[in-house]
This record gives sequence, C-alpha cells and structure tokens, in this order.
Amino acid sequence: MDSDSRPALAMPELMSHDDDGAESAELAGELDQHWARVHAREFALAELKDFCCFTTALLDLCRQGSAAAAADHVAEVDRVLREIIQGARVPDDAVRAQLETLIAGVREAFATAAGGVAPAPPPERSAARRAAPPVGRVAEALRRIHVIDTDPAQSKFLALQLAGHGFDTESFSDWAALAQAVAVAPPAALVADLDSVSGTFTGADRFAELRRSGQAPFPVVFLSASQEGKAKLIALRAGGAAYFVKPVSVADLAARLLELLDASEPEPYRVLMVDDDKVFLELQSSRLRAAGFAVRTLADPMEILEAAQDFNPDVLIVDLYMPEADGSEVTRLLHDERAFMNLPIILLSGESDPEAQARVIMAGAVDVMVKPADPARLLERVRARAAQYRRLSTRVRRTDRIDPVTGMPTIAQFTEALEARLAHPDDAGGVLSALLYVILDGYLDWRRRLDAGQLDELRLRIARGVAGHLRAHDIVGWDNAGRLVIGTHQPDLAQLQAFARVLVSAVAGLDVTDLGDGPAITASIGVCRADVGPVHGLIGDAAQLASAQQREGGNGVRLQPQLLAAQSSNADEQRRWVQTINDAVKEGRLFLVFQPISNLVAERCQLFEVLLRMRDPGGQTLLPGQFMPIAARLGLDRLLDRWVVSRALRGLDARQRDNPDTGFFIKLSATSVADPAFPDWLQQMLAKVEVRAESCVFQITESTLLAQPRRARALLEAVHERRQLGGLEHFGGRPEAMSLLDELPVDYVKLDRSLTQGLGADPERQARVRDVARQMQQRGIKLIASFIEDAQSLGLLWQAEIDLVQGNFVQQPDEFIHYDLSL
Repeated sequence: MDSDSRPALAMPELMSHDDDGAESAELAGELDQHWARVHAREFALAELKDFCCFTTALLDLCRQGSAAAAADHVAEVDRVLREIIQGARVPDDAVRAQLETLIAGVREAFATAAGGVAPAPPPERSAARRAAPPVGRVAEALRRIHVIDTDPAQSKFLALQLAGHGFDTESFSDWAALAQAVAVAPPAALVADLDSVSGTFTGADRFAELRRSGQAPFPVVFLSASQEGKAKLIALRAGGAAYFVKPVSVADLAARLLELLDASEPEPYRVLMVDDDKVFLELQSSRLRAAGFAVRTLADPMEILEAAQDFNPDVLIVDLYMPEADGSEVTRLLHDERAFMNLPIILLSGESDPEAQARVIMAGAVDVMVKPADPARLLERVRARAAQYRRLSTRVRRTDRIDPVTGMPTIAQFTEALEARLAHPDDAGGVLSALLYVILDGYLDWRRRLDAGQLDELRLRIARGVAGHLRAHDIVGWDNAGRLVIGTHQPDLAQLQAFARVLVSAVAGLDVTDLGDGPAITASIGVCRADVGPVHGLIGDAAQLASAQQREGGNGVRLQPQLLAAQSSNADEQRRWVQTINDAVKEGRLFLVFQPISNLVAERCQLFEVLLRMRDPGGQTLLPGQFMPIAARLGLDRLLDRWVVSRALRGLDARQRDNPDTGFFIKLSATSVADPAFPDWLQQMLAKVEVRAESCVFQITESTLLAQPRRARALLEAVHERRQLGGLEHFGGRPEAMSLLDELPVDYVKLDRSLTQGLGADPERQARVRDVARQMQQRGIKLIASFIEDAQSLGLLWQAEIDLVQGNFVQQPDEFIHYDLSL
C-alpha cells in the first residue's frame, strides 16, 4: 500500500454533548467511515487491522458511555475481525456478508441509543483517499497503556515516564485490580513486570490467566531483571509481544509500544546501494532482497540525491572507489542535506588501507567493510544500522522533549535531566535537595470542557504562573494530564516549605473565568527528598504524597516523613550515614560499574571510567548524586575515594593478566586532593599491585584544580612518580585553567557536558570545542569528549580530530566489562 495514499488511523473529533443521542450518532458515523475504507481497499488485511483497532477502542467507549446497548454487537464484529486477521487471509464473500450484517446490527443499536438522531451518512467510497480527519476520543483510546508492577512506586514512575511520551497511562500494583479494570475498559497494550518479590516469574502466569479468560486481546510487553533465555522463553509462552531487561530505556519501550499499536503491516528496511560494478551490485542486492530488505540499486553516484529523496532509505551502501565520485564525496554530499544528515552509510572497499578507512569515517560513514564482504556479516550490519536509524528517526519525529505550548520540558525529558543531575552532582546546577510533584486539581475537568485553543491558553497560564517562581538551576517537567514535577535545591526545610506554599498560591491565584465556567484550579503538592531511595522511586514517592493530599481536599502540601527526619543534628546524621556506608561495604552493596571510553580510530579500545554505585537494602541502585553530596558534606567522601581506588586497582591487576591493554580512569574528590596524606597512601596502594605502567588515569575536576592548584599539582606529581597518568575532567576551557595546564603533569582532559551536549545545533559551541582541541594538541594532551548522546556529535568530533568519546549513546555503564566497542 502506498504511504501517500493510505489514510491515517484517525477519527473525527467528538464534541462534548449533553445529548447522549448525538454522541451515539457520531459514533455510528465513525463506524461507517471506517467500514467505507475497508470496502475501498477491497478488504486488504492492513485495512482490516486498522478497522479492528477501531472496533476495540469503540467497544471500550460503548462500555463506558451511553451506547452500552451497542457493546455486544461491536464485540461480535471485533471477534470476527480478529479471526480473519489470525487466519491472514482476505475474507471470502460469505464472511464479508456476515460482517455487513453484524455492522448493520451495530448501526441499529446506535440508532436506538440515539433516540431518533440519524447517524452521519456513510462517506463516498473515494473518501478513503481523502485527508484524515482530526483525532477523536476513539483514537485517544488506542494509546491507553496499563502498567503493572508489584512495587507501586516503580509502577507509578514507569507510567509517568510513558505519559511523557504521549500515552494515556494507568498504573497498578495488584493483578486483581488490573483484571477488574480490563473487564471494564481494555487498554491498547499492557506493560507488565515479569518478576515477583520471591524471584519467580509470576507475572507470566497471571497474564496467561487473564489471556485464557478472554480478557486480554491486547499486546503485552514484559519487563524483567533477568537476561537469561529461560525468562524470555517464559514471557514468549505467556503471550508476550516484546521483552525488555531492566533497567529499561523508556524511549525504546515507547518506540516498541508505538510499533505494536501501529496497525499497518511492518515495512521492510529500505537499502540503497551505489556501485559501478553492476555484477557485484546485482549479487549483493539479491541477497538483501532474499533477507527481506527493500533494495534499490544505482550504478551512477551522480544520481544519489534524487534517488535518496525518492526512495527514502534506512541505510546506504556505497562503493569507496568509483570513477565519477568516491564514497567519501558521496557521504559528504548526502550528510549536507538536512533530510539525510543522520543516514547511516556503509562503505565497501576493495582494499584494507587504514588511512583510507579513517578518511571515510571522518567523512561520516558508520562502517567500512572490505570486499568481498561476508554475506552474513553484511546482512547483520545492515539490519542493525537500519533498526537503529528507524528508532532514532521515530524519537526525532516525536515531540516528547519540549511541550510545544508551554515551552517546558516533558516528563520524559525531566526524567533524563533528573538522572543526569543525580549521576553527576559536580556539574553546573549543583545538587538537588527535593522533588515536588504537583497535581493540578480540576485541570482534567477543564480539559474536557475547553476546545483546543482555550486549553492551550489555560496550559500557558499555568506554566507561566509556576515558572515565575523557579530558581535558575531548578528543573521542571510537564504533561498534558495536569501534572508537573520539579527538582529544586532549597537551603533548608523552612525555605522548601515556603517554596511549595508559593506554588500552591500561584496556581490558586490564576484567573480563568474568561475561559468559561468550571471548577477552581488548585494544586496538591507532594514533596520528597531527592537523595533518598532509587531513582525510579523518587517521582513515584512524590506522586503518592500528592495523591494523598488531593484525596483530603487538595490545595495544599504534603511532606515526606524523611524530610522532617533530615532536620536531626549533624552528629546523628553523620553516625547514620557512616553506619549506612559501613553496612553497604560489609554486605557488598557498594560496587563499581565501568563505562567505556571509545576510540573512533582504533578498532578496539579498552579504556574504561570507573564509577561508584550503591544498592539500598532492598536491592535498588543509588546513583552518586543520592549519597555523595551528603558524604562530602560529612567528610565521608575521602573514605569512599579510598574504597574505590583500592577496589579498582585490585580489579585492574586481575584483568590485565588476560587483557593487558585494559586501562581505568578513576575519579578523585576535592577532599582527597586536599588531604596531605592521600598522595602517600595512593603511592602505597600502587606499590601493592602489579598494574601496567600508564594504565591508570587519576582524574580531578577543573573546579578542584582552580580551588587547590598546589595540592592538585602535588597529587598529580605523585601519580607520575608511580608511572601512572593524571587527568582533568569537567573541563570547560576557562582561561585560568588552560594556563595551569602548562605547569601540571596532565595527560588527559575530558570536556565538560556544557561543551558537548547539543553540539550539532550550536555553531558557537562547535567553534569552542575545535579551539580546545587545537590547544590540547599543541600541549600533547589527549582530549576526551564526554556526554555524547547522538550520531551527529560523533561526526563533528571527527572533524575536530577528537578521537576519544564517552557517553550513553556509545555504551552505558555496566558492572561487567565488554570489549566489543566498535562504532
């Protein structure tokens, strides 16, 4: 089916009517529109899938609304459609006649419910090729997601994150409650935790029961902490449509849900091949077609732009050497076009010249393979690059980072910002002390009453009223269900309470009388500490407090008990944290993770940054931002530094026996730099292990260097005496820091996030990065670009001749070291 002629799965906007009969008439009109589309497409399976999605959502609305009498008729239509789709065959005349009869019964039921209000007449058969009307209530039901986890905080948190990606979500922690909700209104999909507290996979059994009862016609995505094949097989047998290992990337989960909810048949990956050798071109393209790819071939590279615009490929395969234009030129030509700036390009070459390969990688190619390319390996590379490109393209197309009306980050973007602030508390912005979850009482009622323009005006007023009271480094997230989440740093409990009360007053003081009649809009706010508990539970904890406040009348603030307990004396807090850290060490709950620092030139790089993590007694992982600021305030970071250094050195000693090229980057706190005894202790630790020379890089921050230049120099010199290396991280290129580099034994400099994030969209930042790279080259210092989160930044770093990169886009931290780090 041609993408330009296929109508989108969307229905007319349903106005808010007091007259139930008018609503039933409009539902009947929507039904006729979809049935006309099925006829126009001659009962194509893709169109029947669209229609089935519509009837499922329609059944949901019938059971909830005034047209309950039509529910049984709609359910029968839905059942027959599912049988047709499962059989994967176009229905014969008898089945078509059966459907016609059943749909006539639905129309009659709607007419009865309408009380004489005539349904909208069926559209002409050509209506299937007209532009799709606006999305209505039925289409909204197609994005309803239920989330279940026996841990209520995790369930609420994941539901909130998915809401930030545009889904209508509801969270559950009890399977019986979920079953009751499903019986009333089935969701479009379910996200279910496979694990139980005892470690068994009870989630699969409970969903299988739901499925056997006939109440689960929707797809389910299972989440589990297990990477074992056994767990995946159990999920598959229970009817799982997808399986994710926790901690899950919410962006990937949202993308998979969108794929499951997309009623169109899966579209094959599109591959465009350019090679002047027509025999080779025909051979490789036939192999790709046999593997299920849609392939277009081109012998003349001068036609590449027109072909790419017409075919819209997911991957481009280009011969490196062609008479008219070589692969490097073709790569630059395409990447200069905005539509193809991130298109993955695989170059094939008849020779294995490293310099030639480096040039084409610098031009923006993602892979270079030597002819004759191994067919299985080529298929694997093409499929992986195409899948990644599709996922990234989907993320780019979704407006899930900034709300277009309020200009505020969405909940999804807020979550990323929160994780970044907790993982890197030394970055600009400082430590977050508290999290506020704001439920706008009365907002959902207004959303049902207002048209789109009025609702946008209401959202804008709320956003302005809240934003006017935020501090410079506070972070905020917004979603369209009337919820805000704010991360803030307030000096003490009194000021935090005052800040929350100001927000309550700001919302209550909004004047919305010009928008119509409706309930008062007030704020129920839950406040919790931002440094207690695992990341996934923070928003869930604050949300529970806000919900409790709302149930008791709203328009107020509810504080987490730990906030009050945090006001205990410093001595008590120090004893508690010393005990907490000692217990974590004794019980093995302090642990290290390793994030690779990849080399864009070398085929294999074995450099890793060592990062500290802590598990709470419940087994949930705490990031440094949740315990290091408190440890630093109480002088405990020096003890943690020594634990990390000793554990990392022993681990490196063991690893280098089998992998001698392994190198570790180890962070040192400002407290350790200021400790006059630390250099001697470090030299003693290095003397106890047999690690290879220059395989340890001990890092201090730029701010620590500027605050303690003499101590920093002494420490770095002590490191060099033991034939190891020194590094400077969070480097922002400040002139005073740059001048000190000439006097210090620094071997590596790591760029600060402020220089690398959003690199592709900021020419001024690109110029600063190139300038820093030039100055580091002049000094003989190796430069690392950290916090890399997109492919475009990698290409720009290549052009700046920065070979070493680090970031979650390359690979996330892991407890286990993996060496397959080719980009």
